[in-house]
Amino acid sequence: MSQFFRKGGIVLNDTEWIQDFADKRLQYGVSQTKLAVMAGISREHLSRIESSKVAVTEEMKVKLLEALEKFNPEAPL
Repeated sequence: MSQFFRKGGIVLNDTEWIQDFADKRLQYGVSQTKLAVMAGISREHLSRIESSKVAVTEEMKVKLLEALEKFNPEAPL
């Protein structure tokens, strides 16, 4: 299970997951637009996810994490 789903052995709720995800995106220096394109969604939808205006499914979490990890500076493609 990804570090985004667990923190200190505790499964994160959606709000915590979203905050950790957005923090990691910013840490990687990736814009919402770039990440949205990589994930196959609109920037607007990603913005709504990050602002907790729409629910995020487990499937979408996986899709977003896979897209984000492509930008991981510690594990370049």
